[in-house]
Amino acid sequence: KPNSCTFLVRFMKIACRGMTHGISAFTVLSKYILEVTLLSYDMNHKYLPSEVAAMTVFLARKCMELGSEITYLTEPIWPGTLCYHTGCSERKLENIAVDFMHEKKSISGWGLKSLKKIPLFDKVLHLALISLE
Repeated sequence: KPNSCTFLVRFMKIACRGMTHGISAFTVLSKYILEVTLLSYDMNHKYLPSEVAAMTVFLARKCMELGSEITYLTEPIWPGTLCYHTGCSERKLENIAVDFMHEKKSISGWGLKSLKKIPLFDKVLHLALISLE
């Protein structure tokens, strides 16, 4: 049975097609967000692994646009290609991301030292989640 990591690799390949630069930062950010979602029991049992992976790519792309003055994307944050391959609309992913935001507040492992190594990503992720409310 494929897990969210399997789907993430596939979705990242598709998502990187529309990026002009910043692919390595996007990859690290996507994996970071997915690792945080793996700490949540509810997120991983409420949604399919493909939906969690799609939400991860969606948030990473949103963070890349909000957290930088450089334009990384040459297309919308959630283009038709990603919608087709993931089977998720932008609206559905926004709802999953809002659930993730509420769940993130209750994750006991969120403050782990290993996750604090990337404080900038936490700030950008927070901005992306606030923009969805």
